[in-house]
Amino acid sequence: AQATMHGHNTDVDGPALRLHVNGDGGNIDPISFPWKPTPGKWYHVAITRSTNDFTLYIDGAAVKKTTVAVTIPNPAAPLTIGSAEAYNLNGKLDEVEIYNQALSAKEIKALYLDGKAGRCKK
Repeated sequence: AQATMHGHNTDVDGPALRLHVNGDGGNIDPISFPWKPTPGKWYHVAITRSTNDFTLYIDGAAVKKTTVAVTIPNPAAPLTIGSAEAYNLNGKLDEVEIYNQALSAKEIKALYLDGKAGRCKK
């Protein structure tokens, strides 16, 4: 069931990982997953989108898949990571990457395994 929370559609109430989109047809979370991370622990989090199929990964494993028709209304609009309306990340982000294609489950797993050494370290 789809709920309305803070003026947008979501299928998860409370603490969660969310991909949030502001659009002409209203605000929506195409994919969200209830989650309470352990303070002080780092996690690898990834979301892929292929057409209308979204997959959320935590530490290299798919935790949720959904199909939602959503249009990004203005791809040139400012992008925020970690904050949207009443939701704000209480933590840190490191090594944020955006790709121009949906990565496969195998590629996400490889990034997670590679990330344990720190991808950006030389």
